[in-house]
Amino acid sequence: MDRLEEFIKANREDFDHAVPGLKVWAHLDKNLEQRRSRPLALRTYLRAAAAVLLLLVTGGIGGLYLASTFQQKQAIASVESISPELSEAAKYYDALFEQKYQQLASYPHDESIDADIAQIDQAMTELKQDLLNVPKGSEEQIIQNLIKTYQLKLQILERILDQLESVHPTQEKTNKHEIGI
Repeated sequence: MDRLEEFIKANREDFDHAVPGLKVWAHLDKNLEQRRSRPLALRTYLRAAAAVLLLLVTGGIGGLYLASTFQQKQAIASVESISPELSEAAKYYDALFEQKYQQLASYPHDESIDADIAQIDQAMTELKQDLLNVPKGSEEQIIQNLIKTYQLKLQILERILDQLESVHPTQEKTNKHEIGI
């Protein structure tokens, strides 16, 4: 390489005066444009494909969510039409449960309690789905199981509250004697 460098340094002026012809520059421009256009076109197609895929996945997830929400609402409406007795019991126990749950919220408690309540709710949703699929005339067994589940859910919450009140007796007294300003 040393001899090449010496040659270039010695003949530097000759290299500066020699200019390639227009055909050479045209050929170089043509090759550069072809090389640039291919990756750009490929990137454009890949971006479009990714956008379409993202839209399809998002639409699918949204559709599944909406379908499940619609099925749950439809199941509740169907349960109410099958058994007005169950509908009344559900409203009654839900109101009682909500009162007790508000009391529970005033105590420090383990988050596993909420998880257990969510599991009971899931089991009740499954029972309601079973109620819709059961043959006519045999709904009474599932209705009784649902009512027992409502009662059990309320009893569990009452036991938890009793235990929390025994552990934190001052919490209940403080809440009763608070005065709002």
